[in-house]
Parts: sequence; C-alpha cells; structure tokens
Amino acid sequence: MLVVTTPQEAARKVAERAGKMAEQTHLTVLGVIENMSYYICPHCGERENIFGQGGGQEAANTLGVPLFGQIPLVPALRVGGDDGTPIVVSDPDSPAGAALRQAAQRLARETRTLIRKPLSLGVAPKPGAANANGSPNGHETNGSNGHAGHVHEAAPEAGHSSHAGNAHEGHDHSGHGH
Repeated sequence: MLVVTTPQEAARKVAERAGKMAEQTHLTVLGVIENMSYYICPHCGERENIFGQGGGQEAANTLGVPLFGQIPLVPALRVGGDDGTPIVVSDPDSPAGAALRQAAQRLARETRTLIRKPLSLGVAPKPGAANANGSPNGHETNGSNGHAGHVHEAAPEAGHSSHAGNAHEGHDHSGHGH
C-alpha cells in the first residue's frame, strides 16, 4: 500500500492513521508520496510551499518507510487527470512528470525484492478426497498431499490521482506582479 498525503499537518496525521490501520490489517505499507508539495509559479519559476512543508517526510519517518516522492502542484496535472492523459505522458519533462517518474522508479527499485518473494500456500484436499495417508477428508497440507504450491506477489499498478487546482490564478505572490 502507498500512503499519499499533502504537506499539511492535518493531512499528515490522517495519512499516518491510515498507514497504522493498514499495518493492523496486515497490509504492507511500502512508502509515502507527498502530493501538492509545492507550487512553481509559471511566470517566474519561484517555488512556494503553499501547503507547508515536510509532512510527507514526517509521515514516512513515523511509519518507518521511505518517502518515494514529492509531487508539485501544477495545473497541467489536474488538466491531465480530467482529460485522462497522465502528465508523465503529456509532459514527462515537467517538474510534476519528472517527480512522478522518479517516484515510480524508486518504488519499483525498493519493492523488487517483495515482488519476487514466494508466499507458501498449502492446498486443502477437496471434501471426500483421500489424503496422502489414504484417509478421506484429511487436512494435511503444504506438501503432505503432493499439492504444495506458492504464489508470487504481483507488482502494484502504477497510477496517480490529481487533486491540484489552479491556486495561483490572479495571485501576485511576490509583489512584483505577473
């Protein structure tokens, strides 16, 4: 499971609770993604932490997992989400496209060992079938009836959601006007 948060303290607290709840239900928290980490002014390139900073890293530290990425707030991310075209396709070299690609690459690297880890499963005999000892309805599993097996965990599908809006429209953040 990936935990997604924003830098705000309230969102971080909710993300931490979700991560701890996942652990209690035996889900593995793989890492944290911080969405809307900062805004880059399209006119001057200035970076603004309009929702604060550090919430994603703090959540990752609390959960004991890596922070996979900090995704900037950009209007193109929302537009792509609405149109169904991910920003990693429409504008892969943009700050958001690059941040998402880097986060996905880090996720793939860090989880590679989990993907290949076999999960042993015992297979119970069908009702009325004899087990290896010849007794009907036996409950021996995990190789004693010759039906042992294992399953490989599948890689999580890549994807993202966008909650970004145009928070900068008509806003003069530096006093020098755009």
